[in-house]
This record gives sequence, C-alpha cells and structure tokens, in this order.
Amino acid sequence: MNRVSLSTMWGVGRFTHMEDFVARSGALGFDCVELNHQITEPLLDEILAIYRDGNLVITSVHDPCPNASPKLEVLPKVSDVDETARQAGVRSAKSTIDLAHRLRAPFVVLHLGDVTELRGHAQRLRDHF
Repeated sequence: MNRVSLSTMWGVGRFTHMEDFVARSGALGFDCVELNHQITEPLLDEILAIYRDGNLVITSVHDPCPNASPKLEVLPKVSDVDETARQAGVRSAKSTIDLAHRLRAPFVVLHLGDVTELRGHAQRLRDHF
C-alpha cells in the first residue's frame, strides 16, 4: 500500500491546533504526515497526543524537530565550522533521530549544511528558469 504524506509545513500558521491540521489532511486524502522543522515543543505535544491516540502515522521527521529556535528558520548545522554551533547541530540531529524512532517514522530529513559561496548562484539559476 502506498502512503501519501502531507508536511506539517503546510499546516503551521494555517491551523491553530494540530488536531485540525491532521483532520484536514485526512479529508484531503493524505493518510500520513511529515513533521517539519517548524514544529515547536507545544505543537509537538499536540502531535504526540494525537499519535498516542492511534490517529496518526508519521512517515518522516525533518531536523530540527522540535525547533527550539525563536526564529524557526534558524537551523543548526552539523557541518558548522564553529565547534559550539556544530555540537548544537549534532545534538539536534540526534534528538530528531530519537524522535523519529519513538514515532516509528522510517525517514529522517537532515540538512547537513550549505556552501555560502553558492547562495547567489542558486538564485540566479531560479531566475534563469
């Protein structure tokens, strides 16, 4: 049986409660969800309650999950050249992997870092196409 997941990225900011997001995703034909990096501790608590009730299948967890950063776009990187920041990235990745294991999610999405020199190139490619 093929499973189709909807990312919580679509629901964060669109729904006040994750229960409403899960219900809507089911109504749209999705039978699973991905937990993305915008899931905060309070949202994760709601998701865990739904999961414990047996009403949710999670196919993947996107690091960092939960995201404790005040700005949800800040993502810790395991490839950071700053040792303190790198260790924070490693802790975050381990925590996300542990969460995926607890939720029986078979996949974890990790972004190990980026090459800052290429940031402008990516935008130029998008503009070109």
